Amino acid sequence: ENELRKRISRVQSEDGKAYLVTAGLRDRKMPIQLRLVIAQAAADERNIPQLLKSLKRSRNCTDTCLFLDGLGCAGEASRAATDDIIKLLENSDAAVRARAAWALSKIATPECIEPMIESLERENGATRRQIAGSLEVLTGKNLGTNAAGWRAWWTAESASYLAGDHELGKG
Repeated sequence: ENELRKRISRVQSEDGKAYLVTAGLRDRKMPIQLRLVIAQAAADERNIPQLLKSLKRSRNCTDTCLFLDGLGCAGEASRAATDDIIKLLENSDAAVRARAAWALSKIATPECIEPMIESLERENGATRRQIAGSLEVLTGKNLGTNAAGWRAWWTAESASYLAGDHELGKG
C-alpha cells in the first residue's frame, strides 16, 4: 500500500491525475481498499481541483465518500471545497453525511462548525455519534452527542472561533 501511495503521489500530469481520480476511484470492479488508497494518495494539493470536480459530479454514495476521504486527507489544502462539503451534511445518505463531517473536521475551518451542529441536531444513532466525534476533532471540545450543549457552547464562543482565535482540527 505504501509503495502504491508513493507512486500515485508522483503523478505530475494533469491528465494522469484526472485519470486516477475519475477512472481509478469510479472503477467499481477495483477492490474498495485499493480505491481508498487512491483517494488518500490523491490527497495532494495539486489534486484538489480534480477531487472537487469529481465530488460535484458524483451520484454514488461510495464514490462520494471516497472523494470526501481524499479531500479530508488533504486537510486545510481543501478549504475551497468547504461550501460543497457543507451541503453534503444534508445528503439523503447517512454515510455521506458522516463522511462530510469527518472531512470538514480535517479541513478545519470555523465556518463549518455551525452547519455541523445543525446536522448533529437532526441526526440520531451512529451518524449522530460520528458527527459529534468530528466536532470534537474539529474543535478540541468534548461535548459528546448533546446537541443542546454544542449549541450553547457555540452561542457563547462563536465570535472568537470565527475571528480565528482558536486552532482547529487538532482534537
